[in-house]
Amino acid sequence: MTDPKKPDSKPPQRFADTYYPGDPIPVPDTLEKDTDTTWAMFQEVADKESHRYADTAPMAKPGEISPLPPAAPRSAGASLQDKLLAELKKQNRVCPKPELWEKFFEELVQGKRHVEIKALPTPMTGAAWNATSSLAKRMTIKDQIAWAASNGRADAAYKFLTHLAESDWFHIGDPTP
Repeated sequence: MTDPKKPDSKPPQRFADTYYPGDPIPVPDTLEKDTDTTWAMFQEVADKESHRYADTAPMAKPGEISPLPPAAPRSAGASLQDKLLAELKKQNRVCPKPELWEKFFEELVQGKRHVEIKALPTPMTGAAWNATSSLAKRMTIKDQIAWAASNGRADAAYKFLTHLAESDWFHIGDPTP
């Protein structure tokens, strides 16, 4: 006969026992490998799979053949928003460094009314920069890019972001300045 398993002497640790109020909870950073190739492969598959299906049509009477409506033309190439997101993902970029991120925000709001600007997320700067994970920063700039695309500022965003030097970007794994 085998011995029954002895219970552990320590009770399992609860999450509440691990951290105290005010302690920073660690957040893992994500690391993308070979994003340009992966993105190109994804786009190729998506383009093959995203053909437009025929609209629903009434069923033909018995003995008749109903013609299918013509397929909608497929868009050629990626949208400016897609190009901006691809630019953001190069070399594990997270967002522009704080000073440049503020300039990017100012560029986006130029000429916009207060009502339109309310939906635009503000950049993480100052104390928020140190308290925010790389993933949250990247999600914020993605939201800013989406806002720019839907508010007629995609050209300005593209011009600003593509003219930044690689040293102007904060990357996943970079130490916080």
